[in-house]
Amino acid sequence: MTTETTAWIHKTTLMIGQAGFLAEIVSGSVIRHRLRDHPPTEYGTYKPRPVGSCGTHNGVTHIGRGVWRVQTIARNGRVEIVKVTDHSELKKVLEELGYPDLLDDLLYDLIGQAE
Repeated sequence: MTTETTAWIHKTTLMIGQAGFLAEIVSGSVIRHRLRDHPPTEYGTYKPRPVGSCGTHNGVTHIGRGVWRVQTIARNGRVEIVKVTDHSELKKVLEELGYPDLLDDLLYDLIGQAE
């Protein structure tokens, strides 16, 4: 999922246009995705990590996948999300969520994906 720009996740309480940090949670062979108002944090240090592995605790791995926005909500509750890649939109979303200091981390990730 790291280089994709659209994805479908299960979530019924989101609204079209809502943006947040996408967390991938891996437990054994089960992978879940959650769009949250706060970024995943590194295990042990609790440092916000919007992109990359946050470590594993009790067999559960958390991975930050960047900032995404809800594009479509299907009738069955599945949600289509789109990765926020535009610099000005990303800056605006981070300010709305209270994490403007994470802009450089996210831009660095986007530049790396473009190469």
